[in-house]
Amino acid sequence: LAQLLVERGANINAVGEDGDGNPSTPLWWAARAVYHGKEGGLALAQLLVEKGADLNAVGEDGDGNPSTPLWWATRAGYHGRVGSLDLGLAKFLIESGADRSSIDLEFGTM
Repeated sequence: LAQLLVERGANINAVGEDGDGNPSTPLWWAARAVYHGKEGGLALAQLLVEKGADLNAVGEDGDGNPSTPLWWATRAGYHGRVGSLDLGLAKFLIESGADRSSIDLEFGTM
């Protein structure tokens, strides 16, 4: 479905809101899906980046803390449950040019 939407001209950098009103982009949600172990999150992130998604677009987590897709990809390590999808996404985002020096308000840095 995502590929069809992208092929039909969907705005891959559109900012939407979750149920609590926190802003986020499709790539941010794809990265969060990988963090939660959801199938297809990595492939979706790759599709979005290939089509020009903003690698450093900032969304907000459920607590309203600003975060990037790379933040979600590295967060699993903080919680001691890194999986191959998390590492694959982090590597992909970094190799694609994601800003490794971006910060979050809770911990100050990635």
